Amino acid sequence: MRWAILFSVSSIFLSNGLVMTAFAPVAIQVAQSYNLSSSMVVNMCAMSFALCSPPSDFLAVYLYGKYQTDTVLRVASLISFIGCMFRFFSLTNDEFWPILVGTFMMASVSSLFLNSQIIIANKWFSDTERALAMSVLNVSTPIGQICSFALTGYTYS
Repeated sequence: MRWAILFSVSSIFLSNGLVMTAFAPVAIQVAQSYNLSSSMVVNMCAMSFALCSPPSDFLAVYLYGKYQTDTVLRVASLISFIGCMFRFFSLTNDEFWPILVGTFMMASVSSLFLNSQIIIANKWFSDTERALAMSVLNVSTPIGQICSFALTGYTYS
């Protein structure tokens, strides 16, 4: 069961990595396709994770101290899923604001996931398995970013 939890949390890390850098390499093309006046709005998607991280870190410390880990992760997963649905909504109406709102929603809870790594590894894995669990969690976001760069380049080529 704990490996399934590790897989689900690492898949959320992977999806956050995908979203984090999705439009970074093609910001100008995305701005043109959505008829935006500047690519700065598109770049806000990538910057949102850096902007939301410091306040979210303090929120994560408070929430993990007050509530159970699984409760915090469930709420964060729900908010992240709603953010993905906002981003998906932009496909139907050809507007950029749902992408920006959805990205900010996902960015606001990304620290809740990142700060859960050590909690998950320490609570649910033995000393012999802890290093592997931390490695899987630590490489999930960069793998998502790498996939995002590859998919974005392929899509807009």
